[in-house]
Amino acid sequence: MTVNSENVYLEAVAAHQLPQGVGLVSLSHLALAFSQMAKDLRNQGAPAKQQEAFQGAIAYAAESARHLTISERTAVQNVLHTAFDGLPRNHSAMAVRVDFLRQVRFPPGTYVGSVVSAMR
Repeated sequence: MTVNSENVYLEAVAAHQLPQGVGLVSLSHLALAFSQMAKDLRNQGAPAKQQEAFQGAIAYAAESARHLTISERTAVQNVLHTAFDGLPRNHSAMAVRVDFLRQVRFPPGTYVGSVVSAMR
């Protein structure tokens, strides 16, 4: 069963009150939001392939974010991957700009439109 990725994403962003534009958020705050996304996808019966694509869309947005430093990108991706696979990864405690969240695009077939327009 395919789950509406956009709804899972937007509900977690709203529930965790992540900024919908320029703003700083601690990695621990992002970890909570990413963990909720992973949990919600699993609870709603998203297939593993969709969960991987969902995770990949967020990872790509972070990797492509020009405003993040290399260490911030790595830290965001470590927090994201840990949320989905449960494997602990080392990262510094820091706050990161979350503009990249507006650039997340989900692959076709997951009932998505434009996340950016939904977050404005």
